Parts: sequence; C-alpha cells; structure tokens
Amino acid sequence: MTIQHVKQLKDIILEAVTNKYYDGFVITHGTDTLEETAFLLDLILGIEQPVVITGAMRSSNEIGSDGLYNYISAIRVASDEKARHKGVMVVFNDEIHTGVMLPKHIRLIQTHFKVQIMVR
Repeated sequence: MTIQHVKQLKDIILEAVTNKYYDGFVITHGTDTLEETAFLLDLILGIEQPVVITGAMRSSNEIGSDGLYNYISAIRVASDEKARHKGVMVVFNDEIHTGVMLPKHIRLIQTHFKVQIMVR
C-alpha cells in the first residue's frame, strides 16, 4: 500500500459520498500497513459516514481463520448509525478501534493490536 493507493481510496470514497451512493464503507486490507492506512485516511477524509478497515491474521486455509468473521463484523459496524462521525475505525477480533490511535503490536496470538483509545 502506497500513499498513492491511499489517495485513490480517498478519492473513491469522496466521490461515493458526493453522489450519495453509500452510507458507510468497509475496506479489507493486509495487516502489514493497515494501521498506517487507517491513520492517514482518518486525517484526510473528514466525512460523517463510517469508514471501517479490517483484515485477517490467519488466511482462509488455516484453522481458526478470522477474515470472514472480521469482515462481517466490519459490515455491522459500518452500517450502524452510532458509527457516524467517528472517523476511520479498525475492526478486528470483536473490537472497534480508532484509526488515528492504532499502534500495531506484533504477537503470535489472536490479540492483534495494542490500543490506547477505543471508540465508545
């Protein structure tokens, strides 16, 4: 994921908001740069519609794959009225986090990120 990719995401989202196509957005993302994308989008978007980023720590061919569950959870958050005006959020492992305060904490267990501030 490059800065140019993030800019393209921003442009696509803003066009959809301008044309009133969507009430919320879900972005699936690899975990290597997920937190940087969430942070940057949170800084440059400034929209009321929820933007939720999610991914998977275990691929679909592994036991305990978490991708589909995280995706469904992200859709539920993005479609909830309470998620409006919250900025960019990251949904992982039954948790909702702000995109701007999400430092990645590398571990080999299911707890993916060490979080300082959570969305309420």
